[in-house]
Amino acid sequence: MVNKPRRKGTSAETALARYLRARGIPAERRPLAGIRDQGDLWACGGRVVIEVKVRAGGYPSPAEWARWHAQLDREVTNAALAGAPVDVGVLVVKRPGSGLVGGVGEWWARMSIVDWAWLSTRSEPGDLPLHLTIAGRAVQVDVDQAATAIAAAYTEDLP
Repeated sequence: MVNKPRRKGTSAETALARYLRARGIPAERRPLAGIRDQGDLWACGGRVVIEVKVRAGGYPSPAEWARWHAQLDREVTNAALAGAPVDVGVLVVKRPGSGLVGGVGEWWARMSIVDWAWLSTRSEPGDLPLHLTIAGRAVQVDVDQAATAIAAAYTEDLP
């Protein structure tokens, strides 16, 4: 029997993959690989590695964000070492109280400022959302804004 936190994580990963695919962004869940984990989802054929977190309660603490970003960094490295053409890593956190179906676009999405800048160089002016939060060395937007940025950056690569 699968434990409750893993079941919630799997449900969130599946919901996010469906959300991205519905917006024309190819996304697939990745199998768990222990210390060689390569993220929960790959979008755009492994060019975007996504780590998904579900937590109870309010806004994550700075220590939680730091721990999750460190995990994402390891997973991006693992994916690259395994041959994935990784460009960007994105940390997605389900907002408390948001649904697994209708609320996915409102979840938090964070990436390094460097990754956000890289996405912006591949996008046309006006394609990227203007409302974002700088949190330490990361950019925070909602998942809908992140999906818009990814779709804009990979327009020529999407089916």
